[in-house]
Amino acid sequence: MPLDTSSNIFKRQWRLLAYVVGLIIVFILLWIFWLVLLPFIVGLILAYLLYPLIVWLEKKIPVQGRWLPSRRASLITLVFIVIIVVVSLLAFYIFTGVVSSFSVLLRNANQYFSEGLKIVQGWLHSVLRVLPSETLPQVGNLAQNAGTALGNAM
Repeated sequence: MPLDTSSNIFKRQWRLLAYVVGLIIVFILLWIFWLVLLPFIVGLILAYLLYPLIVWLEKKIPVQGRWLPSRRASLITLVFIVIIVVVSLLAFYIFTGVVSSFSVLLRNANQYFSEGLKIVQGWLHSVLRVLPSETLPQVGNLAQNAGTALGNAM
């Protein structure tokens, strides 16, 4: 029984090695050309997801007369229009919710800052009670400078 040398292992596993190297090259190319391939990938995903819906609609909606040759194209257009309308309405409601929440935040900013400063002062007083008396003047000066800088920033 011969020993497994590196050349012997390479001869037996060349397909696996070629597959792994090829996979690495494919991932590197995908990484490099990501922005170019993104619309195609999105299109493939949309086509994959919407195909069952289009087939179902073709069976459920009987089309006769002059619309028969363009039945699939008109259904795809209709589905995309519905999706665009739904996504637009969803984006509109999300945007208006964010804007109204932001306006409330801006309106109550002074109250939030004052409450936050009271909480920070409470924390500082609890820390000051624990510190030794020699460090209290240094911490007081540091807190005063921080408060002055915060006041100037507002």
